[in-house]
Amino acid sequence: MARGLTKRKPAKGAVREKAALGEKIARLELLQAIVVAANEEDAMQICLDRICAHIGWPIGHAYLHSGKPSRELVSGPWHLDDPKRFETFRKATAATRFFPGIGLPGRVLGGGKPLWIADVTKDPYFPAARQAAALGVKAGFGIPVRAGTEVAAVLEFFATKALEADGPLLDLMAHISTQLGRGIERRRAEDQRVQFEAVSKRLEQLYRLSSTVQEPLSLKEQLTRVLETARQVVEIDRFYIWAVTPDDERLVSLATAGFSEEEVKPLLGVEIPLADAGAMYKAYRERVSLFFNEQNPLPPDLRLKPPYSELEAIRTKRFMVVPMIARGRRVGLLAADNKWSSRRIDPQIVDVLQVFASHAAVAVENARLFQELQARNRDLAETLEQQTATGEVLKVIGRSTFDLHPVLEALVQNAARLCQADKAFIFRRDGEVFLLAVAYNASPEYTQFIERHPISPGRGTVVGRTALEGRAVHLPDVLADPEYVWGESQKVGGFRTVLGVPMLREGACIGVIAIWREEVRPFTDKQIQLVTTFADQAVIATENVRLLQELQARTRDLARSVQELQALAEVGQSVSSTLDLQTVLTTIAARAVQLSGTSGGTIREYDEATQTFHLRATHNVEKDLIDVLSEPIRLGEGVMGHAAACPPPGAGRVYTARLSVAPVGALPLRAADRGRPDRLAPRDGQLPPGSGPPPRSLRGPVRPGDPERAALPGDRGQGTPARDRQPAQVSVPREHEPRTAHPAERHSGLHGVDPGQYLRRGVRQGPGGPPAGAE
Repeated sequence: MARGLTKRKPAKGAVREKAALGEKIARLELLQAIVVAANEEDAMQICLDRICAHIGWPIGHAYLHSGKPSRELVSGPWHLDDPKRFETFRKATAATRFFPGIGLPGRVLGGGKPLWIADVTKDPYFPAARQAAALGVKAGFGIPVRAGTEVAAVLEFFATKALEADGPLLDLMAHISTQLGRGIERRRAEDQRVQFEAVSKRLEQLYRLSSTVQEPLSLKEQLTRVLETARQVVEIDRFYIWAVTPDDERLVSLATAGFSEEEVKPLLGVEIPLADAGAMYKAYRERVSLFFNEQNPLPPDLRLKPPYSELEAIRTKRFMVVPMIARGRRVGLLAADNKWSSRRIDPQIVDVLQVFASHAAVAVENARLFQELQARNRDLAETLEQQTATGEVLKVIGRSTFDLHPVLEALVQNAARLCQADKAFIFRRDGEVFLLAVAYNASPEYTQFIERHPISPGRGTVVGRTALEGRAVHLPDVLADPEYVWGESQKVGGFRTVLGVPMLREGACIGVIAIWREEVRPFTDKQIQLVTTFADQAVIATENVRLLQELQARTRDLARSVQELQALAEVGQSVSSTLDLQTVLTTIAARAVQLSGTSGGTIREYDEATQTFHLRATHNVEKDLIDVLSEPIRLGEGVMGHAAACPPPGAGRVYTARLSVAPVGALPLRAADRGRPDRLAPRDGQLPPGSGPPPRSLRGPVRPGDPERAALPGDRGQGTPARDRQPAQVSVPREHEPRTAHPAERHSGLHGVDPGQYLRRGVRQGPGGPPAGAE
């Protein structure tokens, strides 16, 4: 006999109608129970219990579709009249993996229609046939539960007797499975609606969150908003964000949400090394999201290492960690936990938190990029300011061709300003000490103090140590430096942080730039490098001024040499063009005055008999003064007489002629016996003490008995003040060299010697400077 929801009995029509009505009522109750079920598994459990109760079969089992591409079935709810008896059968069934075409549920899934097996112990495709035979399980059938066009589940039932297929029962089960499938569809539709509403809410929150990230807020404010939004979307107690330090070595707490003030305090300023961060380090290193709860406990090797494991604020068994990645770069971690509520953490929440982690990562990355941009702008501004300062210094160098002081002033001012120093000095070397050259913003008292105390190289002062070592010396605090001993200078100057940079030329220190601050605030490497650049420019400026001064002096010497050569040429021409000695002497006097830059001059001849000098020629001397100058000068008296009486040491026996070139009115006048100056007087002797450097001797080829010779003395040069111009001596040695004198030479008294030669070779400056045009 076929069986239905109630056992069929041979009865009259009334009995059949009553049975049909009972089945309809049972069906309605079943559908109602399916509708109010909380989820698909609850609905399946209700169907299994009701169907087994109505048809009297002891075993009912539901398989759920895994959703995987392989379409594997997953064991779901069970109904067992005697759980202890059928436990072996349940375990054997649960341990079997069913795919389309395998076993009873797999064949139903593959065919998509009900399947009846009269005796499963005799079915070659039933995997648990041995266990079924041992337990007395015989008949079985399975029905598919469709949700739309897909099989969402498979229900199977087993009896303890072998029974043939019951068509009406299968039809009834097909109807019930259809209603169950529709209920699943409605449930899924409702779940999708709720999910869509949640997604819509999340999208709205994320839109607001995106706007927040773009707002000009601080990084902490942006991250706090991200976490507060996450709290509104998911049911999590607490959130916190850990950022990674730029060296990629430590974690730093940036923002929290859901923490009390007492819980936040222990996290402020805490830096956890990544290697000691346990699960957070694993999530960061492997770029994976991790979650832990009672069912998935935290392994011991992923726990925080001491002493960070003692941070009670972050100790919990239920938490998750999501890496924050922006533009492929790891920037931190987003962590969340249910420390106080003990709610179960759904793995799906991790997917939601990844969205918030992305927003937080964007905020952190934007902040980093903004900081880099600001740092780059600061560097560019500093570079521009340095280049501008360098340009100003170069302009000053260009304008101050022969004046070094404005250049050093510009250098020290820019060095102090760009390095944010309070005051600055520049010292220049003078012999073995360093003297103050330029001061910037220093008090008059301290400036005068430094001017009164030259600094020698040594380790006791910053300037001395810089000069001694030839490199930059940076003292963050002079009071903490054991080698600094110039306490008096520190008291007067009030400095604490000092930087000294040497001015080096060919490895030698020619000066020092010193800048300082009146507070302990060390200079940066960039600032030290900048002052070094200014020191190099100071050396260049010093060298430029020195070279320009040397070039100017050389140019003056060359110009004076040209003038001398022209004058000598004129003298030579005069000598060769006339036999008049007076004309020659007058020409010599004129050119001597011109070359020496004096206002006038005289030529005197020596009279050996009377040992006096007599006036022979003048130039640019007034007539009234000539009468005064005509007085003879005795040897050894006055400037002229003293110079004649003191020939150079080691000159030997010399025949001398004396020539005096001096400003008119500056010559000492002495009365002397008058005589004819027609001979040369041999003289020997040494310079008396205090008479100044010896005059230079001139030597030329002459013969014994030659008449007097005359030559122009030199002077300090054109433009020398009149008070510094002094008369000089020209000595003509007698060297025996036979020579035939020209008649004109005999007549002039200059035979054998070219006066121009003696002018070129014998110009000797008086005390105070090098000779002009001397060989």
